[in-house]
Amino acid sequence: MSAPMTPAPVLTPPMRDVGPPPPAVAVMPRKQPLKGKISKRGERVYHLPESRYYALSRIDPDKGERYFATVGEAEAAGWRAARL
Repeated sequence: MSAPMTPAPVLTPPMRDVGPPPPAVAVMPRKQPLKGKISKRGERVYHLPESRYYALSRIDPDKGERYFATVGEAEAAGWRAARL
């Protein structure tokens, strides 16, 4: 007769630091299609839906970026149109 078998220990992977959570990304309101981005140089630039980089632009409200309903609203707040 053989000795009873003991179950193998369960190995769990070590916990790893996954870093901070990703930055908050604002969801575009339907009636505010202009994207107000802040450049690396601190310039406040808005992108229209037909702008070249509109689809690539992501708004980070933690950096002060925001959406605008109209060009007039963006410019009154001190933002300029994208040059591209």
